Amino acid sequence: MEVVQEIFVVAFSSVERRRIRARNVQVIQTCVLCYECFQRSVHKFHKYRMAASGGSGYCDCGDVEAWKQHPACEIHISQAQPDDQQKSNQIPEEVSERVRALTRTILRYSTKLVCWPHGNDLPEIVSRVDLDPSLPPYQTILYNDETHTYDSVIRALNLSIHCNEQQAMLLATIVDREGRSSVRAGSNEFCARAKEEIQRRTQKDTNRRTEKSGPLEVRVVDTRLVAMQNFAIRLMNWLTAQTRNFPPLAWTVGEVLLNDRLIEESELDGSG
Repeated sequence: MEVVQEIFVVAFSSVERRRIRARNVQVIQTCVLCYECFQRSVHKFHKYRMAASGGSGYCDCGDVEAWKQHPACEIHISQAQPDDQQKSNQIPEEVSERVRALTRTILRYSTKLVCWPHGNDLPEIVSRVDLDPSLPPYQTILYNDETHTYDSVIRALNLSIHCNEQQAMLLATIVDREGRSSVRAGSNEFCARAKEEIQRRTQKDTNRRTEKSGPLEVRVVDTRLVAMQNFAIRLMNWLTAQTRNFPPLAWTVGEVLLNDRLIEESELDGSG
């Protein structure tokens, strides 16, 4: 029997989402493409049916884990240049070493903050920062657990933090795209109540595809740590952008990633 799975084609200028059913072309059952990427990809030549449904979602173009084949459209397909490595060898050694040092600094800083596992125990660099008194001290952070569907997240947010459907859809989209989103800010107790309510409403959820069940992953996090994590993510995005602007840099960055010990265990267990 031929398995029918779904591709979502999204027109971002409209709340309406056009749903396409295609046959045997993706790994994840609800792959999402924007209309422009769909038109510039081979998927438009596949068998499909289109229908309208509610909005939300983001473009999965280029995600090799989502597609069995042809993961990127003509716009976003990666085309490595054969002389990039040779060009990287032409970068002056002094410049190359400074790039390595900068890359190590960015990745060590970012890894330590983004992967911080100790809850209310903050990294020393964060605890030294004084929070602006006008800002809320804590935030309720909702994480993408790769288990719950858009609809279950939207429903939980709508009922738990009393936002409207459009706001819940926006938050769910951010969680899916960025991996997490702040859904409430305030005192520790205020944020903890939101966390408990979200998890209570999703504790019986089950994903038939992954066979996983349980509540959404939600944490109450110090605002200072959230701010520094966001900055760390922007730093890594900046570093990635530089390798796109000047591809030979990618070889230097790759050498650091493959060969350097970027973070010590003592730094993650809080003793460093």
